[in-house]
Parts: sequence; C-alpha cells; structure tokens
Amino acid sequence: QKLQIANSSMSVQVGVAGAGKTQMCLQACAVALSNGMGSAVYIDTESRFSPERLLEIAKWRLPDGVLGTPERLAAIANNVNVRRCNSTEQLMQILETLEEFIIEKNVKLIIVDSIAAIVRREFSGQAIQNRQQQLVKEAQWLKFLAETFNIPVVVTNQVTTKFNGGYDKHLTVALGTSWSHCVNTRIVMERLPDSRKLTVAKSPIAPVTSIPVTIGGPGVEQAGPSFLADENFWEQRIAPPPNEVPFVLDGIHGLGDLE
Repeated sequence: QKLQIANSSMSVQVGVAGAGKTQMCLQACAVALSNGMGSAVYIDTESRFSPERLLEIAKWRLPDGVLGTPERLAAIANNVNVRRCNSTEQLMQILETLEEFIIEKNVKLIIVDSIAAIVRREFSGQAIQNRQQQLVKEAQWLKFLAETFNIPVVVTNQVTTKFNGGYDKHLTVALGTSWSHCVNTRIVMERLPDSRKLTVAKSPIAPVTSIPVTIGGPGVEQAGPSFLADENFWEQRIAPPPNEVPFVLDGIHGLGDLE
C-alpha cells in the first residue's frame, strides 16, 4: 500500500522532532524524480536537507540497471533545487518568483521544511494576528502554485505545548486555526517508545487512517496493516515519545490555542 501525495494541493506533515517529517520530504523527492524527468524545489528553513540521505533513499528505491545507475542517482540529487530560507520575507520572495522556474525546470514537487520554524522565530505571542496573516499569505501562494501547475506541495509543521492550567499540559499542532483551514491533507507522524505510526488525519478523499511505519534505508515504509482510526481521533491523547508530554490534537481540525 502506497501513500500518494495529491497534485494541485497542499499536504502538511506534523510531528515531534525525530518523527520522520524530513525523511518523508526526502523520500518524496526521490520518488518524484525517479523517472529522470523534471526537478523539485526544496525550501529549507532549518538546514535539515541532506543530499547524502536523499541519495541513500534513492539507491534503495530505484532498481539496479538503467534506473539505479550512478548517473541517474546523481541526476536526482542535482535536480533538487535547495533554497535556504531564514525569514518570512525571504520565503515570500522565493514563492513570488517561482513561476518561471517551475516552467523552465519542469518542477514536479515543492517542499517547505518547515513552515513553522521561521514564523515562530519572528512573531512573539503578542503578534498572533500578524503571524496568522503572514501564514495565510504563504498558504495562498503555495496553493496557487500547486493548483496552477498541477503539482503537489508538501509542508512540514511543528508541535507546541498547550497548558490547561496547573501542571496539566499536552502537545498540540503549532500555528493555529487559520493555517489549519488552509491545509488540504494533514499527516500526523508519531514516534512512540517502541514503534512509529503515521495517521492520515485530514483528507478530502480518505477516511482517518493510521498506518504502522518504520524508518530505514528506503525511508518511511509501512510496517503492518492500516486501520481506521476512531471517529474521535482529534480528541484522543496520542502516546508521546519517552519523557515527552502527551500529544493531543484538539477540536475539529486538531488545533487548540493559536500557539
């Protein structure tokens, strides 16, 4: 069973550090460019892009022979256009000037890893409204590019701690409700004490489905049969990694506080 990324839409991967979000992004690049045609744009806001890991995934996933030749593997790495980005202003400049590059280089995939890093650095708790307006602008551009050129956009998001009073706290998705409504597909990645799980938590074409996964040489792989998550998935506390607070997705779109 393959988890496919839809064209003309924005998919967001959510999870704690080490859950496998960047692994999924690198894997998406390897798969999108496996036929030797086109390129990908990788907007890296946390310096997590690893060409070595990209090549490792591609070697595992491309069969020996024509597809798995050193030349083809090198072409995959060369055709990922990495844009380092340290501010929301820089991100908007990149997005607003991508149209010509997409046409020229036959771009098959756009990745932003991560959307949360730069806005959380720039906007404090007192600037929530400004932050939400900035996020909506970014989302509008990402969805415009996805829909105009019929390509998938993949974005990673972080989690944040929500305090319920006293010592009661849990993890929730960062960036708030305005961003949540911009998302077409949301994938929650969990790093449990002795296993990993991926849940398609929001999708216009699929029910809420959980999939056991492992992360190895080929990237993220299914490790067991998928199953339908409970209808109240968004209300459940999800088991956290060891020594971390529980991760829960609040409300209809899995968002509690704006932060």
